Amino acid sequence: MARVRMNITGIDRVLGEISRYDLSVTTRLSEQVKASGKQIVKEAKRRVNKRSGNLRRNIKFKMSRDKLTGWVTLRSNGFYGHFLEFGTVKLSARPFMAPAAEAAKADYQRGVQQAIRGARP
Repeated sequence: MARVRMNITGIDRVLGEISRYDLSVTTRLSEQVKASGKQIVKEAKRRVNKRSGNLRRNIKFKMSRDKLTGWVTLRSNGFYGHFLEFGTVKLSARPFMAPAAEAAKADYQRGVQQAIRGARP
């Protein structure tokens, strides 16, 4: 059996470039997650019933530790938000979160594509 031996020069530089590219993509994606989360919060607050303002004040955005995942949530003082979003037997649905997320979807997708394409090491 024949053996082939290869000596690759500059591999450390290549690995360094890949690492910097990965950091660049991660940073850009994190910025996009944050921007989209804030956009959803703003849109949900605009769409929600403004009766007392309590529900509006309790719509918040949180990010994961790795900064690549985000959640738009209702704090406990806004516990009744799901009744409005989905309705009850006696109350017809008045969604505000799902339409807000749908409104931000195209911008999010475009931002992720730009983050990946535009990342530079």
